[in-house]
Amino acid sequence: MGEPSYFHSAATERAKVMEMVQVGILDPVNNPQDKIDVLKAMAFSTPKELISERLADEDNQEQEIQEVIANPLDFIAIGEGGDVRPTLVVNPWDNDAIHVRVLERLFKRRLEWNGLPNLVHQILLQHYAEHRQRLEARAKAALEQQAALKGTPGQKGRASQPASVA
Repeated sequence: MGEPSYFHSAATERAKVMEMVQVGILDPVNNPQDKIDVLKAMAFSTPKELISERLADEDNQEQEIQEVIANPLDFIAIGEGGDVRPTLVVNPWDNDAIHVRVLERLFKRRLEWNGLPNLVHQILLQHYAEHRQRLEARAKAALEQQAALKGTPGQKGRASQPASVA
């Protein structure tokens, strides 16, 4: 008749979350927000929310790109010396990894990318650089935090003392 329905249990929902980690959709090691999302999904068995949020982030970046292509002059400021400064905002709530991935997809579509005006290139490349910078800062902070928890290499610990016998 129809397709067999899947047995939905907390274990199958957690398995979906772990699969998203394994294929790189979520990166809880380097992205603190992903770590929180994984913990929530594991606790409340809600991977559908994670998927829809990431798809929404992709859609938002695609829409941003289309807005820049359609009206690049809306995304620049002209300085006193006549220099052009891109003003496309990187929002605090943006998922930087997804925005970087969407922009890199555009860069790889050479015919489309090469056909865009230089002004659009400037705006989108600056936007890309800002997202990359935030990603790298988060990754660096995560590494520093992990290093602080592990201790310094070569640092001698204190040996345990034998229990005194009275």
